[in-house]
Amino acid sequence: MKIETITRKLKDICAELGKKYSIKMIDLEQIIYRKFNDNYDVEISGLNNNRKKFKANIYVWDIDHKYLIVERFSEILSIDELKEKLAYIENKYGNIN
Repeated sequence: MKIETITRKLKDICAELGKKYSIKMIDLEQIIYRKFNDNYDVEISGLNNNRKKFKANIYVWDIDHKYLIVERFSEILSIDELKEKLAYIENKYGNIN
């Protein structure tokens, strides 16, 4: 199996989201990751490519209960929409302990 290299696009998007986000390999895909607390984390996939088109998916995981997806956002088409969805997710899940 070939390990994906991290594209400039993914690095730039991660940097724009801020220091709380990092790049991590999960299920053989380079994704943007953030752990909110001991209960929830978020994975942003679909961006490790060289296409000009922006198309991301967000998965919110309950990491305290057998790693269940509790919320999913598909076909996010811009960095502004991504930031909007992440602000919503942080507000909803970020302060739960």
